[in-house]
Amino acid sequence: MASSSLVVPLVLWNRLPSSPVTTVVYKEGHVATGLKDGFIWIYRCIVDEQGVIQLQHKVLCIGHKSAITALTITEGHTDGCVGNNYVLISASEDGEVMKWCLLDGRCLVCIPKAFDGMIRSIKPLATCAEVLI
Repeated sequence: MASSSLVVPLVLWNRLPSSPVTTVVYKEGHVATGLKDGFIWIYRCIVDEQGVIQLQHKVLCIGHKSAITALTITEGHTDGCVGNNYVLISASEDGEVMKWCLLDGRCLVCIPKAFDGMIRSIKPLATCAEVLI
């Protein structure tokens, strides 16, 4: 009998990230923070009845091997992320670029060594966002 295994990271949301934040991006109720350890934390922005803004932990994206240097949230084809057409695009110190589902944190595309050197910012082109990544 053949068996397969599934490895799923378990995340405890009871403490703040232990690594320094290197970049932050906000779009329509979502905040994403890139960390020095290569992790990306995605939060939902919630405004309570008194107008106080709170960040609610939503997703932890694990995949980069070096510090996150750039993030952007953009509309694009989400490859199966039902209910939302936003994706997160991240870049790290080693030139790696990744595309993530904003809803569940799945890595949709990974391009190792997309560029030589460090990517400092990402600006999607409205006409090319789906074509490039």
